[in-house]
Amino acid sequence: MNQDHRVLLALAVNATLCIILSQANGALSGISFYLTLDTLYFIFAALYFRAYQGLIVVAISALAVDSLIPVSFGQSLIVYSIAYLLALRMRFRMRRENPFHVAIIAVSANAVVYALNTLAPLGTGMPSGPYWIRCASDFLLSELLIALLAALYVRMERELFNQVGIDLASELQVL
Repeated sequence: MNQDHRVLLALAVNATLCIILSQANGALSGISFYLTLDTLYFIFAALYFRAYQGLIVVAISALAVDSLIPVSFGQSLIVYSIAYLLALRMRFRMRRENPFHVAIIAVSANAVVYALNTLAPLGTGMPSGPYWIRCASDFLLSELLIALLAALYVRMERELFNQVGIDLASELQVL
């Protein structure tokens, strides 16, 4: 039986991140900002896990996020899966130990998540100008924070896995 608990540890880290982000967004709601740092839920899985392990992390994390925000249940599952697949394709052309490459993958995947979440509810018509100004400001702030935090977050999670005794470099990473 497989005694490697990497998926459970990643889900525990994601649950902690989910709590922190919901508290941060609650604090920022007073000044009308909403952070979309959803790429942090799956960037580590995209870089270091096998595809099926990452999909488990993406699915459970997406359903947990859906339970906290007022969107159609399952929307985040589809959006995260699309962005996860993009990150998987990008990881083969970039070095996962390079902070700049990690930031590029994270920013790209976060842009996909933000675009899909922003455009999904537009089925009834186009909103007015203030909606787009708010979306642009939230997007720019989120992308800036993702660029600054992604490599640090991945390194912190990699160190946590090393401390627990899970060797992430021990197996071939294939789709």
